[in-house]
Amino acid sequence: MTRTFVSICLLCLTAWQANAQTDLSAEGTANCYIVTGEGVYSFRAAVGNSGKPVAGMASADWLWQTDRKLVSEVSYSGGTVTFRAGSMKGNAVIAALDEGGNILWSWHIWATDDPCTDTHFAFEERISFMDRNLGATSTAVDDVASYGLYYQWGRKDPFIGAEFAGSFDLSRRYEDTGFTEGTALAFFNPAIRGTDWFTIVPNNSDRIETGKCVEYTIAHPTAFIGFSAESFESGKGSWFNDQYGRFDRLWGFISSRRPVNKTIYDPCPPGWKVPANSSEAWFGFETAEPAGQLAGQVYYFKARPYYYPAAGTRRQTNGKLQYAGASGIYWSATPNGVNAMSLRLEEEEIRINLRAPRATGASVRCVRE
Repeated sequence: MTRTFVSICLLCLTAWQANAQTDLSAEGTANCYIVTGEGVYSFRAAVGNSGKPVAGMASADWLWQTDRKLVSEVSYSGGTVTFRAGSMKGNAVIAALDEGGNILWSWHIWATDDPCTDTHFAFEERISFMDRNLGATSTAVDDVASYGLYYQWGRKDPFIGAEFAGSFDLSRRYEDTGFTEGTALAFFNPAIRGTDWFTIVPNNSDRIETGKCVEYTIAHPTAFIGFSAESFESGKGSWFNDQYGRFDRLWGFISSRRPVNKTIYDPCPPGWKVPANSSEAWFGFETAEPAGQLAGQVYYFKARPYYYPAAGTRRQTNGKLQYAGASGIYWSATPNGVNAMSLRLEEEEIRINLRAPRATGASVRCVRE
């Protein structure tokens, strides 16, 4: 009798442990949540870091993921999204849906080793960086898994990364059409209407109402908005369709004299944000050294190496993967006219204050708030 009772208790405990939930939003809501192991997770269905619920939300489901078993059993109840994570590393996006199946908001699930423990500092030890790019599942030199995902400046949703590490040759292009042969594998949920792969939409498309390009990207998180032509002073190289200055604060920039505050469009996890001015955030990075066989660089902080891969970019006009292994751009939150400021790696050179077109798909390295 005693043995039977003990066996039943152990079975109950095992079942409880298998279904115990980890609240990813316990320390605040965000557009990205880190998962470090297999299990059941939940988060408040909120608009970015605002803590405000997504209005009109009726259900949730996974939109795309890099492994079929990375995220499953997605559900929504009482303002909370719950899902089961597998044991593999990778990236996924979960969408908030209305009664008609339309996307209202979405969240990035980043399954990786904890990127927040082995951080490093810059700018007189006042700015703390993660140990890897946003979306990366490795920190190893020349490993394509260290590249992470790509982001258009000011947007919260990621675009899939590279299939291979590339080469040191800046003249090489890896795709004739965006999101094709150079792009890593991803699986899309057939249950979500109208989303079977990443699409490329011109910034001046009739599908995007004038001045509503941000709203369009929220409803279409897998649409890469490529620059086609200036639209109502949108600026060359932007994904906007209205005067570019209207969008300067998407990632929290107010002025060069005020700190960047995280916004609802920031792609980083709770407690982290896109770095502010690039010349300040990466001050001293000129001391970084080339690493491996590609153009990545290693920055040393207190004799410990931290790898910055040359992950390439997605071209601002059409989303084509380019320069993988030969160059890389890291966004800051600071606009500069029609462009935005960034860190750039190229061959054996590192530049900490480079302007880049805002429609470019580039890397993000989060800093602590």
